[in-house]
Amino acid sequence: MRFFLKRLFHISRRLLAFFIEKLQECFYKKSVDLHLHTTHYSPSGYNDENIVNMLRDLNGFTFIPNYGNMGDIVIAQAEYQLFEKYRFLYDVFHGKVTRENLVYGGGGRFVKNWSHRYASTLPIFQQPHIKRIVILPSSFHDCSDLLKVIDKRFVIFCREKQSYDYLLASNTNARIYLEHDMVFFMTDDFMKTTNVRRFNFTKAYRKVSWLVPDLMERNGIKIAWFLRTDSESKTDWTRFDDIKPTLDLSICAHSDSRDGNVCNFYTKLFFSAIDTADMIVTDRLHVGICSMLMGKEVFLVDNSYGKVSGVYEHSMKQNSRVHFIDDVKRLSGILEQAISERIVRQTASLSNLMEISKVLS
Repeated sequence: MRFFLKRLFHISRRLLAFFIEKLQECFYKKSVDLHLHTTHYSPSGYNDENIVNMLRDLNGFTFIPNYGNMGDIVIAQAEYQLFEKYRFLYDVFHGKVTRENLVYGGGGRFVKNWSHRYASTLPIFQQPHIKRIVILPSSFHDCSDLLKVIDKRFVIFCREKQSYDYLLASNTNARIYLEHDMVFFMTDDFMKTTNVRRFNFTKAYRKVSWLVPDLMERNGIKIAWFLRTDSESKTDWTRFDDIKPTLDLSICAHSDSRDGNVCNFYTKLFFSAIDTADMIVTDRLHVGICSMLMGKEVFLVDNSYGKVSGVYEHSMKQNSRVHFIDDVKRLSGILEQAISERIVRQTASLSNLMEISKVLS
């Protein structure tokens, strides 16, 4: 009886919180002109022709964005931007594949760490009426259950050679291509759009704004340590007395990314947080990619299965402001040298974060 009452209490509390949030949402929705600006954003210039030709050949598709954190949301924003740019005919997935072709959003979902998350997608892939399935640039690692589902209907884009080689060796009969992560195809057009304000936006903004502006500073250079706190972390940062993580930026918000307005706002918040620093140290892939696009000095550390190093080798190595650190024991010395030799530019700005604050107040 006691267990039943305790369970009933917890369920009632969750339901009450849900209804309060929905009520707040009803009174909080409002169109706002949230237009951001930065002089440092520089598109990668990578050619999206291979992906565009593949999607155009589908002549319409159902799109399933990859559920996840702010990094995944930025990927979805890049995908929506591409779909709109080329005027693709598509429906966003809401429990049913409404067209004969399916496109699944890019990301890092198809690895052993997150098998409990992508398991629900496998039955969708197996639906017999789907003629073709395109998986946009993703990572693949130790995902044998997915490999059993992949067949000749699939076209799969891998964002690093490690994933590409893994799928080729599995003999799935799918067409496999090596491609850049979707975020490399973004332009800064997303900064010049209007949003519908929502209650949840304020919660995510507070998580960022309370921690990000108060950054470590060396010789006038602001340093942000955006480090992982989940199972993909390879490094035990508590072993280093001189390293003080700023914030695991990517987990400040989560979304299924089916709402373009939500994706757009969180992408703005993500870039605005990055813009508060001159130098970024991270083992989060999309913090690294977005920092590169923002012209920051970026120091990358690998994740548990090599995704970060793989994308660095394939897509970021040629950028002189992006550095891969293969020995974290040397990291502090490398940073001090970069600052003392004055190779780091002062690009930090709070202006975009303040602009977001204005429209949420």
